[in-house]
Parts: sequence; C-alpha cells; structure tokens
Amino acid sequence: MNIAGIVLAGGQSSRMGQDKAKLTIEDHTLLSRAVNLLQAAGFEDCYVSGDYQGFNCIVDTQSELGPIAGIATCATQLSEQKQGGPSVDHSLHSRSEHSSREYCNTQQSKKYDALFIMPVDMPLLAVEDCKKLLQHFIKQFTNQSITGKQGVYYKETTFPMLLSLNDTLLTYLDQALSAVDKKQRSLYRLIETLNIEAISQQQVDLFRFENTNTPEQWQRCLVTYSKMQTDKFK
Repeated sequence: MNIAGIVLAGGQSSRMGQDKAKLTIEDHTLLSRAVNLLQAAGFEDCYVSGDYQGFNCIVDTQSELGPIAGIATCATQLSEQKQGGPSVDHSLHSRSEHSSREYCNTQQSKKYDALFIMPVDMPLLAVEDCKKLLQHFIKQFTNQSITGKQGVYYKETTFPMLLSLNDTLLTYLDQALSAVDKKQRSLYRLIETLNIEAISQQQVDLFRFENTNTPEQWQRCLVTYSKMQTDKFK
C-alpha cells in the first residue's frame, strides 16, 4: 500500500501574525519538522500543501477556502498521477528547476492508495501518534468493503487524518469546493459524509495534538517542548 504524506501549510497564519511554517524550534522550521516527522513515520513520499522553496509543494488552486482546499488540490494532483494523467510538474517544486523536473518524472506513475494529512502547526506530534493511526488504517483498509469506512482520524483533535484516495473522496471534495455555503467545506462534514472512523488517543498524550495558531499558543508550545526535553534526559 502506497500512502503519501501531506503537510497542510497553505493557510494565511492571520492569527499568528507571521507565517507559522517558518517558526523555528532548535533551528528547524515547523515545516521541516513536519516533513521529517512523516518521513520518520515511514512515508517515503511527502508533499507540502503550500508554496515553499526547497520542498515538494502542491499549491492550492483556490485560496482562502480552508484546509479542504489544500486537501482537494493534493488529492486531485496525486490522483492524476495514479491515473497516468498529467504529472504534477507545474505544481511541485524543490530547490532547482532541474531537481523538480527529475523528481516529478520519477513520481509520475506512482499509485497512491491514501493520503496521510497533518497540519504544519502541530509541532509536538510524535512519530508513534502517526504510526498508530497508520496501523489502524491498514487494518481497516483490508476490510473496507465490509466496513465502508473511507479513512481514520483521532476524534479528540481531527488531525492527523488518513483518507482513502478514491473517486468517493474526489467527488466529495469537488462538490464541497463548489458549494456556496462555507459549512459545506468543514472538516466535520467531510468526516460525517465519508464515514471516517474515529479512534481515541490516551488523555495523557493529548497535549501533543495542540495547535499553535496564536502567539500565546506558540509560547505555550515552546514551554511544553522545553519541559519535554528536560524530562527526556532526567
């Protein structure tokens, strides 16, 4: 089973007052930390929903429509690879035009069964959190024809989330983006409509799922991270 890792980093960061993806912990940006986390969890191919030099990016085709727009663009681009359609050459880029072209050519025939999606502003998330979700999805996927489930997520936090990359998902996302009512583009509606399965995380671990949307939340994150490092070396 091939699953692409996706980091959602295309938001406006308006509440933070600066680009969240570029905030740093120990000289690593939140974006690089997120990509490294996905790779450490076993995702060979990782994409960034956004526009950042040095990463394999898929730029939103529609702006200011929330995370659904980023998910939709990634799903569409990567499903076109799956079908042998146009490569993502015009949307993906890395450090140079040559390296981007070379990367896209090697990925053109790649078939992805699902997308593992996480936001860039969840810097305390651990590898084991990702692996637990992945293992549950793989078990679920083998029984998908029986369960009818289209993915899995942690019910306490919504993200990270695993979604099957299929026609059901693509049709839903296309309809959601064309809807006038913004409620049609909510993640909760996606979860309910596509019958995404919710699993629980231990209450003691929920601090790792905290988002950093504001300067105050970012400062709390830094304090928590510092404490985690101190506890680790006791």
